[in-house]
Amino acid sequence: RHFIDIGADAVIAMHTHCPQGYETYNGKPIVYSMGNFYFPLGDVKKEITWSLGYLTELNISADKISLEIHPYKFDNDKLTILQGEEKARFEKYMEVLNAPLSDSKKIKEYFDSWCHISTSYLRGLGNYRDGLFADGNAVDVKSLKNIFCCEAHNELVTNSLKLVYDEKVEESKKYVEYIK
Repeated sequence: RHFIDIGADAVIAMHTHCPQGYETYNGKPIVYSMGNFYFPLGDVKKEITWSLGYLTELNISADKISLEIHPYKFDNDKLTILQGEEKARFEKYMEVLNAPLSDSKKIKEYFDSWCHISTSYLRGLGNYRDGLFADGNAVDVKSLKNIFCCEAHNELVTNSLKLVYDEKVEESKKYVEYIK
């Protein structure tokens, strides 16, 4: 929304490995994440949202930019555009994701619950130890670098630590089951 406020005509964001919502804000489209385009990891059907995404089509005219999405799924061999019942299920899923976008309080509560679920990034902090730089263990350094250099991972870890510091861990559980 900030980018729209300062003059962007559309915002297409990426990073999350599963599709996120989209909205029209001040008449301009914002896509929060289209999901993985093609990122097979063994049995991708195990994690259904990992293997779903959508292509974004911007229709640009002199006075308006509109958004059209084209949902798809992939497996280890191919990408397939969703149709029929699969497309209808995906569209219903997107309605659920889009619903809270106008409520910043609800978005914060969902994010806090997501932080409560996503503890693997916090475990990565345990890779720091005395002698880390002396012995040059690249695996440990890469894990820490991923936490600190990736803006999304850093925000998740920072918010998780703030929840603990502010003694709001119990509150952060509010939407855990709903998200799962």
